[in-house]
Amino acid sequence: MHFLHHALALQLLYSEQLHFLTEDDPLYIAADKMVTIAQLARKLFTEYYVDQQENKITIGTVSIP
Repeated sequence: MHFLHHALALQLLYSEQLHFLTEDDPLYIAADKMVTIAQLARKLFTEYYVDQQENKITIGTVSIP
């Protein structure tokens, strides 16, 4: 049930229907937290990926991590 609640929150968020909910609604709070976590995860992944690309050594057409 918990998973379905989060799935519904995301669906509502991306269909831009959250404006019908109050900010203290549990569904709104869950969607807001999920978006914040997703943004943080994307930022961390991007930083990690850029660091990995900078640390590679390229010899000819072969990259060595």
